[in-house]
Amino acid sequence: MVSKYPEQLMFSVIVDWDKSTGGEATIENFPKLKMDLTSDFGGLERYYSPDQLFLSAMGGCFLNTFNFLRKKMRFELIDFRISFQMYIKMTRSGFRVTKIEGQADITVPKGEKGRGEMCFELTEEYCHLCSFIKKVVPLNLSVKVHEE
Repeated sequence: MVSKYPEQLMFSVIVDWDKSTGGEATIENFPKLKMDLTSDFGGLERYYSPDQLFLSAMGGCFLNTFNFLRKKMRFELIDFRISFQMYIKMTRSGFRVTKIEGQADITVPKGEKGRGEMCFELTEEYCHLCSFIKKVVPLNLSVKVHEE
């Protein structure tokens, strides 16, 4: 059976120093994405930190995967929100991520709670960024599915 999806993908980004405490990422033809060092490390904190952007990427990947699977499962979604927290600790080898936690709050139409929960579980399995992260650091995800 031939898949309508690509067998392999590749994404790239170029990051240039801004001659201060941050930088700008160039991603294809999109607007430049600015980032900065946090004030904890002497940065000016003018823009998002790379850690915040990393968690945003995880959240976006989870949302996109959930929506992709939801459409395949053919149920409506009223609302979706996921929040992530990353815990970092100083070790002898420098700062290391010790765990990441995520909480999803999902609202579906009446009678669809079970499908919303199942879709969340499948998303945990199929979100490629989350499955990658699980291999290197504990990732704890929880969900509350509400019917409206």
